[in-house]
Amino acid sequence: METLSNNSRQAWTTSLGAMLATLLLVAGPAAAREPWSAPLARGGQVEVDPRTNRPILIQDGRQTQLWDGVHRLEDGSVIRIQEGRVVPTTEMLSPPRLESESEEAGAAKDAGAPKATEQPGAERISGVSPCEQLVMKVCGTAAECWREPACDAARQLRRMEREDWLSGADPSLITESGKQCREAMGNDFFAPCQ
Repeated sequence: METLSNNSRQAWTTSLGAMLATLLLVAGPAAAREPWSAPLARGGQVEVDPRTNRPILIQDGRQTQLWDGVHRLEDGSVIRIQEGRVVPTTEMLSPPRLESESEEAGAAKDAGAPKATEQPGAERISGVSPCEQLVMKVCGTAAECWREPACDAARQLRRMEREDWLSGADPSLITESGKQCREAMGNDFFAPCQ
């Protein structure tokens, strides 16, 4: 029986170590990534496949592709679908919380949480609302870029802001939709109309 030289043994061990490390790198994230899901405000559940970022709407026992645009979630936040894929938010990218943590956070939030008009940190709108500013920036002052996908998404956010006001939010304060619009102002997708 032939014994391996020290150099051959060392090379073989290094190769084996590299193969194991590669397997762990490839298998680790795949096993850790779970589908992200959340209830939509208008009903149904959106589920996002972490491998493809494709959003599926599950409603009344049927599954369909969620269409491009901005969609409001039950918690008031929004997700944006562009070219059939979800544009990830920080919440989607952060590790999922345990169910007990979610329940505790929800209970603390609900327990005596003041309404928007009572919140000491609520911001007043000075001049044009953030969503109106976003629409003017992206669609153009004369709507010359109205066919652009970013313009459509901006108009959807503006509609959500108006829905917030119609459902009782104080029109002199920035709503959750308004905060989303303000955040979108710095997003490259919402480029100025040219």
